[in-house]
Amino acid sequence: MSKLLLCVALLTTTACQSAPPTPAVACPWTNAKQRPPDQAIEVMRAGTNPPVTFDEAVAATATQNWAGKDGVWVSLPPDGRVTWGTTKDGSKFWAYSLVPGHVTATARRLGGSTPSGFAASIGGQGSNIPEGPGFLPSGLTFPADGCWEVTYRVGTSALTFVVDVDRP
Repeated sequence: MSKLLLCVALLTTTACQSAPPTPAVACPWTNAKQRPPDQAIEVMRAGTNPPVTFDEAVAATATQNWAGKDGVWVSLPPDGRVTWGTTKDGSKFWAYSLVPGHVTATARRLGGSTPSGFAASIGGQGSNIPEGPGFLPSGLTFPADGCWEVTYRVGTSALTFVVDVDRP
């Protein structure tokens, strides 16, 4: 009888314990590691001090996380995490377009509801929305941390990528 009570007590205690927390699903951030086009490398090279050769600039892109499709290119964080910017000041992204057209960016949060407040400032504050082709200075304002899918559109071309917004 005492063995039966011990077994019931153990089963009851085990059944009442809470299950371990379910680990958060990792954000499937874009890890493209593509080589940007020569035109983008030349623009980056023009801004370096001290100056670097084209080959040195190409070698530097091997440690970066560029993603490109249909002539639209964006430099993404090497580890997929956006740790800069705030919910009021955009997180700056280096983008380049090989195609002509009006530039826009949209976003939605993955794995949860998308709060309002996403904004894309392309071309800098107070300037006109740029037309591709060329360098596209842009700031993306994410209203909340989390996993975000972003799509840049230039004319009829588009590039979609995922970043994990995790600001301190």
